[in-house]
Amino acid sequence: MNREDENRNQTVTVHEFLESYCRYLNEDLALSGKSPATYSYLIEKHLIHDLGEYQLSELDSDILNSYLKQKISDGRLDNSGGLSPTTVSELRTILNSAFKYAKCNHYCVQDMNDLVHISFHQPEISIFNREETGKMVRYLTQHPTPYNSGVLLALVSGIRIGELCALTWGDLNLDEGVLQITKSLGRLPNPNADTDGHRTHLVIAPPKTRNSIRSIPLPPEILDLLRKQQQPPEVYLLTGRKKCMEPSSCSKRFRNMLKKLDIPARNFHTLRHTFATACIRDGADPKTVSMILGHASVNITMMMYVHPSLEDKRRVMEQVYTHTYIPPS
Repeated sequence: MNREDENRNQTVTVHEFLESYCRYLNEDLALSGKSPATYSYLIEKHLIHDLGEYQLSELDSDILNSYLKQKISDGRLDNSGGLSPTTVSELRTILNSAFKYAKCNHYCVQDMNDLVHISFHQPEISIFNREETGKMVRYLTQHPTPYNSGVLLALVSGIRIGELCALTWGDLNLDEGVLQITKSLGRLPNPNADTDGHRTHLVIAPPKTRNSIRSIPLPPEILDLLRKQQQPPEVYLLTGRKKCMEPSSCSKRFRNMLKKLDIPARNFHTLRHTFATACIRDGADPKTVSMILGHASVNITMMMYVHPSLEDKRRVMEQVYTHTYIPPS
């Protein structure tokens, strides 16, 4: 780096630096999916808005830790309270990543290894019980519309709502009995909102992580039902047309279905939790379940779904005692 570049990097503002970092995210890395659009939105609406006038070299961990804590208490753009811990954790992740980029590109920055961790309570997972699941399966199989078949597919495979909404018949290999997950649909912040007037736009893109791209074998009964409804490869599974259904519309229809079946309201993601919990309960190994779900790590599956009961613990203790402490006769 020449002296002119070095001097410029010592006086660059956070606004200027984050604009450069956004270009790196969206162009140099050629990223797709939710993360780049979400990062760009958070950078523009929060980090640049709040910290943009600082010189980059001024920022230290004390300033940023105070900033992150403030965002939890009153960080919403509409001044109606604090951001969720999840969103503040994303801001922290962006800051860490941005400062690594700054160091690699010889910007004058301070060490940020001690940014605060944002902790939050993991809510208890809600699932459908066997009676509720049975009600849904009977209704969905007896009324095999495109939408109902999609919900049934989510129930027996644990796919995410964005993955379901992006599914076309070309993603189903009915001869091999395999569902291919290669993309996801979501409504994301629109980077061109100031010019076209739309705050969000629909995006169909590869899933966020490499593990989310996966093949899922389907049960024979589900394959038989799908074969009776098979459509051309470009047709969306949920709609039976060449036009997709938004996740919000899918969720609304799902709530209406639960109400019709007299099942207490839960969100669509509960289908995924129900599938994963059933897999673990029935003895599937967590690694296989993790691959079916498309989790980034088996640790996520273990943390969310593997909860030994008292009987499980008692059985382990008895086995250890028998095999280790009781002398052979």
